[in-house]
Amino acid sequence: MAHTSNNSGSALAFLAGIGAGVAAGLLLAPRSGYDTRTKLRVKAMEARNKLADKANAEKDMLQDTADKINHTAKEVGDKVASKTSDK
Repeated sequence: MAHTSNNSGSALAFLAGIGAGVAAGLLLAPRSGYDTRTKLRVKAMEARNKLADKANAEKDMLQDTADKINHTAKEVGDKVASKTSDK
């Protein structure tokens, strides 16, 4: 009998510890769950926007580089064509 009582006491102490932890968390939390989720959502949106801006800037830079390469290739092709047609 004493062994069963000891297990009950341990379970009760465990549950009391959980309850105390939850209560302390609720009382000491710096902001509400809603506020925390809102702040996380805003920060995630800001990070997504920054990432999209950087991706667009990189895309523009790559497009400019591709345009320059195409222009240079066309110039070289035109020079080669004019040199071969002269002969």
